[in-house]
Amino acid sequence: MADLIEKHQLAAKLFEFTSLQHLADEQVERHSPVFRGQNKVLVALSEGDNISQKELAERLEMSVQSTAEFVTKLVKKDFVTKTKSPTDGRIQLIKLTEKGRREAEKSLFYIPEYLDYLDPEDWTQLAAMLDKMNDGIRDHLKIDGIQNLGTRIMLSQLDRKTEIDNNEK
Repeated sequence: MADLIEKHQLAAKLFEFTSLQHLADEQVERHSPVFRGQNKVLVALSEGDNISQKELAERLEMSVQSTAEFVTKLVKKDFVTKTKSPTDGRIQLIKLTEKGRREAEKSLFYIPEYLDYLDPEDWTQLAAMLDKMNDGIRDHLKIDGIQNLGTRIMLSQLDRKTEIDNNEK
C-alpha cells in the first residue's frame, strides 16, 4: 500500500511539473518570432522542401488557402522562399531559408530555462530516469496509429535526435 501512495504522490508531482512546463513553454512561445501554425509549416518543410503549396497543404492536412496564408507570412519573415517551378510556371515551390531551417530546428528542440534550476549531477540522474521512462513509452507507441502529421514528424525527429545522441556517447 505504501508503494501505491508513493506512486500516487509521484504522479501528482509529474502532473504539476507538466502543467508548469506547459505554462512556461507558452510564455516562451509568445516571444518567439514564429507562431504555432507557422512552426508546423517549418517543421513539415524541414522534412523535405522545394515542394508546391498544394503538396505542403496535403502534408499538413490543411486547406490550400490556410497554407498559403502561413507561407505568405513566413516569406515576409524570411523563413521561406517561393519560386516558380522550372517545369510548370503556374506552380510556386516553397523552400526553407537558412533562417527558416534554424527556426524549425529550434521549434523541435530547445533548452528550457527551468533546467538551470538543476546542477550537472541532477541532469545526469534526470536524464537516466527520463531515458528509462521514454524507452517504455516509445515501446508502446505505434507511429502508424498517429494520425496527425505534425506529431508523426515530431516523433520521427525525436527518434533521429535520440539516435544521434546515442552515437555521440
